[in-house]
Amino acid sequence: MGYLKNIFQCDCLNYIVPDEFNDFQLPILRKNVQSNFLKSNAIPKSIATIFTLQNKKFEIKEDDIFVVLDLNYETLTWTKLRAIYDAEIHKFVPELKGLTWERFPTEKTTVQLCKNNSNHAFVENVIENLDVRRLSNSNLSFTNCSDLIHTEDIFNGVDSLFSASDKNKIKDLIVSLRKKNKNLKIIAPKFIRDEFIKDYSDLFIKLELDILLGENYLYECQEKLKKIDRSLVHKLWQDHLPKMSIEVLDNGVYKKINLVKDKVITPKRNAEVEILINEKILLAKDKSYFNFPLYLGEHAEDFEATLKSSAFPLLQQEECSLRMSYTKGEEQPYKLLFIRENGASLKVEWKQKEEKENIP
Repeated sequence: MGYLKNIFQCDCLNYIVPDEFNDFQLPILRKNVQSNFLKSNAIPKSIATIFTLQNKKFEIKEDDIFVVLDLNYETLTWTKLRAIYDAEIHKFVPELKGLTWERFPTEKTTVQLCKNNSNHAFVENVIENLDVRRLSNSNLSFTNCSDLIHTEDIFNGVDSLFSASDKNKIKDLIVSLRKKNKNLKIIAPKFIRDEFIKDYSDLFIKLELDILLGENYLYECQEKLKKIDRSLVHKLWQDHLPKMSIEVLDNGVYKKINLVKDKVITPKRNAEVEILINEKILLAKDKSYFNFPLYLGEHAEDFEATLKSSAFPLLQQEECSLRMSYTKGEEQPYKLLFIRENGASLKVEWKQKEEKENIP
């Protein structure tokens, strides 16, 4: 795939990924990009969106809350961002007014797009062929064409996209977000905004600009900071890692072991961050390998932690402590080690469950 270098003519590639995807779902994309570019950065769509808003000079104050709504296939996602003030950023990039971003884990729910309208055949074809969750199984290709059509642009011409029950579900979500967050504003694609702006005109922001403008603006701000102090580059936003746990069988009873509770990181590539885990896991004897189902938040994922070793099967059960770290930009950012009683470490492999369809 060396032709990518010829298309983009650069050593560093910034690319935007939907917030729905977590670090376990895009290893193929990440690997392909990193094999072609010396440096690459995955920019969450919500971050590109919020920097588009900043570039537009929208009035934003410290502690303002923005929620970015999005739709991928039939998955509705919402990502919360909080504006936080940083004096150094204010000093060196004054147009940002010192405002940086705290990004919270993306939440999601399933909706069923309504096909009982005059556009039903068109909608059915779109949702079948534009499911970007199939990306990890596709042959990847890239283009620098400026005439690309965005998914939301396709849906903009479709009437009654949501069923009555899903409209109520989304209204309940909006009401809940309003109760939980002061100074709330919502950014959504036009086809979602038009559906609900009549009842919630005070919440929805009209943002018609391409989010690539936000990614470019973010890059410009980062370049300014690099010339002053490279350590400031990563202060423009910070991420809360999603709550993460694995399910284990402990003396015949299934329970969850918390791996990540509330860890905040700066998106600095190749910087390993330690994550403290106080719990231990009891490994049973007479087993040749172990599989532990993965949970992000309360949702079971299509991935699991697999533990294999030449030391298995154990002659007797053994309690292991856990050591974990996160390295942004790695093909597998989460590194989990089981530490045996003799001090030896066993590394977990994150694998997709075999019984599931191979779509993240």
